[in-house]
Amino acid sequence: MLSLTLAGLRSHSRRMISAGLAIVLGVAFVAATLVLSSTMQASTEKSITADLGSHAAVVTAPDHGVVRADALYTIRATTGVTAVSPTSTAFVRIGAPARFADVSTAGGSGTGTVAQGRLPRRAGEVAVSETAARSHDFQVGSRTTVVGAGGEGDSESVRTRTTAVTVVGVIDQSDASQRAAILATNADIESWRGSTGFDRVVVDGPDSVVSALSATLGSAYDVRSGADQAEVDVDDVLGDANILTTMLLGFAAVALFVAAMVIGNTFSILLAQRTREMALLRCVGATRSQVRRTVLAESVGLGLIASIVGVAAGIGLARAATAGINSTDSMTRIDGLAVSPRALVVPLVVGLVVTVVAAVRPAYKATRVAPLVALRPEAPVVVKGRAGRVRLAVAGLLTALGAALMVAGVALPTAVAAVAGAMVSFLGVMMLAPVVVPAFARLLGRPLARLAGTPGELAADNVARNTRRTAATSTALLVGVALISAMTVAAGTGRATVEKELDRRSPVDVTVASASERLPGGVRDAVARVDGVAATATVTQANVRVGGSARTVVAVDPTAAASVLRNDDTVSGLRSGVIVVPESIATGLHVKDGSQLRVGDLSLRVETDGRDGSLLMTTSDLRQVAPHAPVAEVWSRIADGADADRVMGDIGAATKEYDGLSVDGGATQRLELQKQTDVILLIVTGLLAVAVLIALVGVANTLGLSVLERTRESALLRALGLTRRQLRLTVLWEALLVGGAGALGGVALGLVYGMAGSLALLRELTDETVPAFSWSTLALVAVGAALAGVLASVLPARRAARIAPASGLASD
Repeated sequence: MLSLTLAGLRSHSRRMISAGLAIVLGVAFVAATLVLSSTMQASTEKSITADLGSHAAVVTAPDHGVVRADALYTIRATTGVTAVSPTSTAFVRIGAPARFADVSTAGGSGTGTVAQGRLPRRAGEVAVSETAARSHDFQVGSRTTVVGAGGEGDSESVRTRTTAVTVVGVIDQSDASQRAAILATNADIESWRGSTGFDRVVVDGPDSVVSALSATLGSAYDVRSGADQAEVDVDDVLGDANILTTMLLGFAAVALFVAAMVIGNTFSILLAQRTREMALLRCVGATRSQVRRTVLAESVGLGLIASIVGVAAGIGLARAATAGINSTDSMTRIDGLAVSPRALVVPLVVGLVVTVVAAVRPAYKATRVAPLVALRPEAPVVVKGRAGRVRLAVAGLLTALGAALMVAGVALPTAVAAVAGAMVSFLGVMMLAPVVVPAFARLLGRPLARLAGTPGELAADNVARNTRRTAATSTALLVGVALISAMTVAAGTGRATVEKELDRRSPVDVTVASASERLPGGVRDAVARVDGVAATATVTQANVRVGGSARTVVAVDPTAAASVLRNDDTVSGLRSGVIVVPESIATGLHVKDGSQLRVGDLSLRVETDGRDGSLLMTTSDLRQVAPHAPVAEVWSRIADGADADRVMGDIGAATKEYDGLSVDGGATQRLELQKQTDVILLIVTGLLAVAVLIALVGVANTLGLSVLERTRESALLRALGLTRRQLRLTVLWEALLVGGAGALGGVALGLVYGMAGSLALLRELTDETVPAFSWSTLALVAVGAALAGVLASVLPARRAARIAPASGLASD
């Protein structure tokens, strides 16, 4: 039977190309993920080991704490220590307008080499990465501001602190293991993050330093050799990388699931077309099991060849991805590819197994046909038999149970129940698909038959004729579209909810502040003249006695502030005799709503709110306590509909003549949120688009095989007067019905699943959720998928129209 298998592969190779392409895409996804995983692991181990392996010891605090300054003196005094390098990190905002960046200690291990200028030596100096220099237009000598969190007395809150800095160097980080955007002194980093101490202390000396430091420091700190600390750091980094690998493999599993549907549908059509061939084999002595093994052997050959090609394509994709990673900032540089045996064997085995498993059911079904049975059209799905009724009953039960779990997950709320419900109900929907999807396609075909004339009517009849084929083809597309739609809805709801929370915690769009805490005259007018600024308010600031200790208090005019703030609750109760206290500060002051708080010589009533910031009172009250309190900030609100990124840039340009000003605020955080969600959604959509592409390959494959199957029928229609154009339109309309049913069904399911999942998850995290999504985006997804299905039908339609009536009628 081996010769028969090889002959079958040769004779039907063109018809299997589409199925093979589906396997190639799925396997390439898996291979690229595993190759990237092994490459990043090898690169991470190499860079971190090369960085720390040359040092004798590394001192860290347990549970990611800090190494205190007094411990640093002890380390330096320990016998054998020849050099000590304490390092710290923080997360700040730099520039005007401010952008988020990570900062690390200048001269620390693995931070890169100086390309221009020098490293910072004193407070107020920074060096920036080449990427940061390009994005902010920095050069050696540039003056800018850094906004960080500075401590405030003994309270548990933090307040924004603006520091004027000078760029003294630009860093080449192409070979760095720690790619921070900013390098600064430890003193500045401690000031920006609002706490003292170091993340770690790197020590040089003989190997005996490890035991000496362990004996000196005791259990208060962890002391490891440089090599041992490198292993810990590698494990920490690879822990996050492994999570990413698992997520990518999840997307690859979706692509392989869709590929299996395409492969199974392809073999079903091919074997239906070869019924006579297999019946003839049975008549000349072949047993049913031999014929079945021949079919499965063909699937093994197809799977093996396509998987090998897929692995090669995956390695190519991984190489392209590493080039992209190396071009970004804050990433470990990747030199070359590390192709592990796992990255070669696993995708090969997965592709082979998926192909064979997908072919098993069609093979068993085809070999159950008795000899001498002629090829005939596939019967429609019926539910009159016991098996059909049981299938529908189980599917309905799963769908109902899953829906109930989703409702419970949103109501309780618990994301686990919502996700479990979505999975159970989706399984039920997949089982209902052979009945529901063809019925939906027939429903769409009714108006098409009236509007598109004979081609539309023929297309509707073709869709209704082979319901299982229609269901398998549409469902493959439905899966990808549903997941993309769900991610779109979840991203929209998540963004709107977080923006609502940002409005509550950071209600000021743009804050212009001075590092000297006294704003130069003319700044407010300069800001107010910027196109897109709707309103401005000045903020007075002073350090006064509050509850027995010195604290920073800011003051505004309630009417002016109300026109600026996104959250009116902040100033709704602000009036003379009232002080608004953030909830985090109220805890440290031991006050609550209605309490009396002593501020200087005044006794003010407390009202709490949920924003992040300082104590807030009216300007008139603060003038009584601190008559000479300066104007320290200008608050401004960006007009609704204006480009926030442009407005903040224009404000930065308008205030550039004033040294030491920062341009920051809630708009910065909203912009960062928008950029991050857009990037994440783009990446997720791109990953899921692989599944949609495979489904479209299935649409083209099914139509192509159907055209071959209906060669005599098409020729007869041509002989009866159907033009080539009408025949092409018939195939195009058929693709639109199949693709439209999958696209519309996928968007509907994605809307339900995305909303249920996002609401359940967000309600576990916050009290107020904002359901939000773009109807236009969902419509674009549906129309795009349907039109892509039409595009996939172009070649089959041309093939059908090129067949001459006479030759078509003469074909077997």
